[in-house]
This record gives sequence, structure tokens and C-alpha cells, in this order.
Amino acid sequence: MRRILHSRSGSTDFTADIAPRAVSGCWFDWHRGGGCGAGELRFKDGFLDRNSIDAGDWFAVEDTSGVRWYFGRVESVVAESPAGAVARLSGMSSQLNHIFPGGFRDAVDSAPYVIGVTDPFAADPDHGVESFDTVGGLRETILTLLNRFVVGPTDIAYDSASISVPAEVDAVAISSLKFRGEESLRAIFNDLAVRARQASWGVDADGQFYFREQPSGASAVFREGRDSIVLSETRDTDLLFNRILLTGGYVYRNEDVTWSPVRDSLRWRGHYVEPNSRAKFGDRQIEISVPWIRTSADADAFAREFFRTYAAPTVRHIVEVGDRTTPLFPWLGRFTLQDRNGDAIATAAAETVRVFFDHALRLRLELGPPDPRELWPEPDRHERWETPRYDEILFSDEYPGGEYSLFSFPDESFGSGNGSGGSGSSGGMSTGNGSSGSVSSDAVSSDFGSSDMPSSDAFSSDWPSSDFGSSDASGDGTSLPPSSDAGTSLPSSSGNASS
Repeated sequence: MRRILHSRSGSTDFTADIAPRAVSGCWFDWHRGGGCGAGELRFKDGFLDRNSIDAGDWFAVEDTSGVRWYFGRVESVVAESPAGAVARLSGMSSQLNHIFPGGFRDAVDSAPYVIGVTDPFAADPDHGVESFDTVGGLRETILTLLNRFVVGPTDIAYDSASISVPAEVDAVAISSLKFRGEESLRAIFNDLAVRARQASWGVDADGQFYFREQPSGASAVFREGRDSIVLSETRDTDLLFNRILLTGGYVYRNEDVTWSPVRDSLRWRGHYVEPNSRAKFGDRQIEISVPWIRTSADADAFAREFFRTYAAPTVRHIVEVGDRTTPLFPWLGRFTLQDRNGDAIATAAAETVRVFFDHALRLRLELGPPDPRELWPEPDRHERWETPRYDEILFSDEYPGGEYSLFSFPDESFGSGNGSGGSGSSGGMSTGNGSSGSVSSDAVSSDFGSSDMPSSDAFSSDWPSSDFGSSDASGDGTSLPPSSDAGTSLPSSSGNASS
């Protein structure tokens, strides 16, 4: 039997187990990027008891051995007459949606915030009032952001052992990131996770922040007909993107002339391309805005890892399993799917796991990379800026745009055989029975001259053991829509930016 613990006073003071009041249709989500996500709890409370649960209350879901599976806060409560109540929850990482580092230094604002190894933008109009933290690699950047903005203002805690970044990624310093209160901390962590080889990040069921590189091995194996209730596979190019129109922040410069100073500015904007994917599938463009990118090094790191995931066709799986007594946290490992003969279908990270509380426990896993069009929504209209002058004063030898040869594609068409159309770190997925593409990390070419980065794999971790028994409730839970993987293809970089 599960326990549903309720707290009205805070995120740690749970005083009542209200599982006996629950009815069918309860569920919650785990996300590899975000941790505990949305949830929905349904109760048989009478309408007169509608004030027993309120927005801002906290719920924890545990098994009988005390292992916590979910932790979330009530965002809304709907009570119906004569009886029935629905509490809709969000995980603790939603608190990061309301933290906006930096500002414009107004009367009710904070100073612009810069973090990085250096601050090369002395011509910024607000340079004189900004605050600056010196950091080296990505791991130190994440720890600094947590200490400055998360610990204290939120209920989120962290253990430094849960913050890990691939060594070759961490060796490349963060150039300079500037925030003026325009991006949420959640969006910043999401962008940094791309740079860290699609790292897992979020807040777990114990309220602990994690940022972990993906594992190389599988933590659980599911076989068709033995473990799976539902199994489906989708192979397509819907999430294939090989051309990025990347828009960063504004770059300023001062041009000194004898009669008056002149301030010039431009928007960091350029095309980034994976040429082999482009030659195979044509231009497949996505527009992405990352406002803190203003240097070629930071743009290069972002674009390279984006292509490593999305420049080849994707394979996505939906698998539903039951009778689980241990949680399948997607941030702790990858999963291997096998056919009924025991042959491997794929090993991949799960982006989302939905847990249903019906008469029997069911878990629905989405394997494959997330849709980048949801992570970085494209603008409703095409924005245009003046074309700037490129000269040694503004950029030296750095120009927006770059070309990255990460994949090779044989002549056979995508869809033949049992493999995927290209292999890389697409959501940490590898397919069985061969693949029709391969990553050539030592063939990477870039206008930015950054070091080559090998393909990423997912990480492994021990799974906590628990006894998450079935509930007394029965009925069907809310269905989870399949996840979509995004990819786009890019044309070769033109090196043009718009101001």
C-alpha cells in the first residue's frame, strides 16, 4: 500500500497519511530534465471538506518501506458537489521558474549579473553596475548559481556529489554569461545541460537538486511479452535538425572619434550547420534563442552538442510496465528494451516516466530525446536586425556561425534494417542490430576552433529498493501523450549576424 503524506505548514512537516481518501486516476511524472514534475491526486472528499486541501500544500508519495517516490506542491484544487476533489501538483523544480538572475539596476531591481572566466564586454552600457562571479568550468558555474540564487530563497537543497559534468566538457571554461532578469533559472539550467552532453538535471523526490552526466550502461531491462504491457516504436525525421539559426545577446562596442564617441551594437546571430546531415536530408532549420550567448566559444559548445543529439533521424519508444516494486527514476540511468527473443532493440534514456496509481501500479516510459521546439519555442514571426560591420574592433577573428561534421551517412536510405538513420547521443539512445550512421568526433570542423567532443553516453546509478504496493483504488489513469523528438538540419554557416 502506498502512503500519501500531506503537509499544510511546509515542505518537511508531513502530519497526515490521506491515502485512504484517494480514488482511481492518481498519477505523477518524473522528468530526466526537471525531476519530479506534474501530478494529479483524486480524493473522495465531500464538498463540505473542500478546504482540507489548499493551494500551496505539499504532498509526498512513499511506499510502505519509506522510500519516497514523489514530492510536489499543490498548484490548484477543484472540488465538486456532492463529493470529489482533484489536487493538481508541480514538482519542486517549478520554483526555479520564478528565479530570474540579474536585472536592470532599477529602484526595485537587482544589478546585471555576469558569471564566467572573464568579462570581455566592457562596452556594455550597464558594465559599471554589474555584479561578477569568476568561475572556471561548467560544474563550478552550476554550484555558484545554486549557492547564489537557490539555497535559501527556495526549498531546494543540494549535495555537491550530485553535481557532475563530463571532464572534457568541464575543461572548456565558460566564457561569459550575463543575465538581466530576463531568463528563469530553469531555462538557464536547461541550456547548460545541452552543453554538458544532454546532462540530467532537476530536483528529485527528496527535494535535492541534481545535475549529472548521462550514464553509459543500462539500469533496467524490459523484454517484450515478459515485462511490457505496451510497447511501440516510432522512427522518423520529425526531430531532425541540421541547421540552427542561433540568436544570442547584444554585443556593444565604443568607437572613439575626436568630435564625439559612437556606440555600436549588434545581436549575436549566426547559422550553425551539420554538413553531412544537410547533404543527406536537406536543410532542416530550427530557430533557437539563447540570450546569454555572446561569444563564439559558448555558441560553439551549444551548437555542437545540439547537433550531436538532433542532426540524425531519431528512434522513439513508448513502453508501459507494471508490478514494479522499485522506482525507475529517469535521472539515474538508461533502459534497455529487448524483443521477445531477447535481442536488444535499444538502450536509451527516458525523458519522462509517468506513474499511475490504479488497482495495480503502472509506469509509462518515453524513450528518446525531447522535442527542442518545446524547449526553445520558435518565434511567432521572423525578427530582423541590421547587418553589422565585422572588423577587428568588434569580434577580432570570431564570427557568429560554424560548421560541425559529427555524422556520416551511408548510401542506404533511412528506415532500412533495424537500426537508426544515424547514431550519436540522441537522447542517450543506441539501437540494436546495427545503425546506418556513425559519429566521427575527430572529423569535427568549426570556425571557432574548439576542441572535439566525443559522443555522449548515459550514466549509471544504483536503484533504491522499495516496496511500492498497489492501492485500493481502481480505474484508469490519465494517459500520457507520446514524447516527440526534435531534430533540425542546418545549411552551411554563412558567418552573417544581424544587429
